[in-house]
Amino acid sequence: MTKEEFLRGFFSELNNHKLDYFVFGTYKGLPKDTDGSDIDIILNPLDENKFLSIFDDYINSSTAFIASHFGSHLYRILNNDGINFWGVQIDVFVEGFCHHSVNYFPVSAVK
Repeated sequence: MTKEEFLRGFFSELNNHKLDYFVFGTYKGLPKDTDGSDIDIILNPLDENKFLSIFDDYINSSTAFIASHFGSHLYRILNNDGINFWGVQIDVFVEGFCHHSVNYFPVSAVK
């Protein structure tokens, strides 16, 4: 599985299940590539359990695996199927996004 195949499938799954989310930061290369950056997703808290279920099912059905998991929703995904080796970090925020006490994307903005 290529990184592009993984990313296209991942976002297709989120969209097919009608999750309320948006990607912020470096996203212009998506879903083809991450342009060397991680993926930052703001998720509606009401969709958190649904997201985790979809995410787990998608990872388990792919050749990728969770290499590490930090905090509640920071994942490092790796793929090494003997042909394609790649990695991506996916940061999922369910309480909005706050940095240095500045609330950039409050939960109320995710509808």
